[in-house]
Amino acid sequence: MTQVYFLVPGLILPDEAKAHVSDETLACLTKLSSDLSAQALMQPMGEGVFSRSVHLEWLWNVLMRGHGPAQTAAFAWPLEQGPQLFSNDVLRLDAGHLTETGTLESVTLSDEVIEAVSSALTPILLAAGYTLQRWDKTLYVTTKETCVVYARPFEAMLGHRRDLAADLACAPGQTERLQAHIALLERLEKTLASLTLYDGARCVNALWLSGASRYFNVYPPTKIRSVLADDKTVLGWALAAGILNHRMGPAAGVTDWPKDAPNGACIALLEDLYAPWLAGDWALWSARVPALVEQLTALSASARRKGCDEALIVGCGQALTVTLPCRNKPAAMNLLARLTGGKKLAARDWVFARLCEEIAA
Repeated sequence: MTQVYFLVPGLILPDEAKAHVSDETLACLTKLSSDLSAQALMQPMGEGVFSRSVHLEWLWNVLMRGHGPAQTAAFAWPLEQGPQLFSNDVLRLDAGHLTETGTLESVTLSDEVIEAVSSALTPILLAAGYTLQRWDKTLYVTTKETCVVYARPFEAMLGHRRDLAADLACAPGQTERLQAHIALLERLEKTLASLTLYDGARCVNALWLSGASRYFNVYPPTKIRSVLADDKTVLGWALAAGILNHRMGPAAGVTDWPKDAPNGACIALLEDLYAPWLAGDWALWSARVPALVEQLTALSASARRKGCDEALIVGCGQALTVTLPCRNKPAAMNLLARLTGGKKLAARDWVFARLCEEIAA
């Protein structure tokens, strides 16, 4: 059986969202589970620093056959026109605004601010064994050391209170390296604060180092034939896994797979629900559901034409996934096919995290 995988971060909701999601939205979502070929499956995944980025751990396992924390920066950097570094570790450096309550917010940096930040931080990073790498407004750092500190992805921290005890982790026995990493962040942020730089009315007063990784290629190559994604890390993984560039494409609003992609298994990462899920904005989350369902329906039909007879919708929540195995029927079915439909599961039975646990029981 050939499968198409739809990975949807933010599809599985915390129980407290239940009061904010209407029956109409749930009815729309039920279209995704109206013809299941097997039971829905809940799987714990993404504990620790990847608890809000389960889709990255899933893709790291599937595309890169990786174990342990997902490695991101070294694979995103080539998509930013950086080189593939096989003998250096790469980390991404992000700047933000830390509110008085400790919540991290994104900032937009002007060219002047980027220049000031780069000049001020370079000597501190060099003294710690890191080299600052700047491409336009994107900042990375490289080091000869093998990084043993893992950080929560920057995007998954936005709108949340920064908690170094929960947002950073280290390999077993590497507590000293973790403390050194924290001390480096503190030195960098102290220097940043002295610059008094602003994004509008917000002070640029926070920094984050994440995505520690070293580039490698997967061999033998993956059997996945095509990937749709807007995340540079995921596209970088796809390239490293052996998927040709013209068999990949953006995911936002797309309803067809690349024409040059051969028949076979394919993956689409659909992130429309992710930002409102992270922010707990259930009104915006609900407003985006109908377009997501329409896109999934169109891409499923397109995948059917490429030989995919089953669609696996992998909904991601907080440290878990729920997989909906759907029969990927052709648009026109004979009478027998219509009479032998699969299992129907109402969305209210799988979309909320507490109920998801009952699926696995």
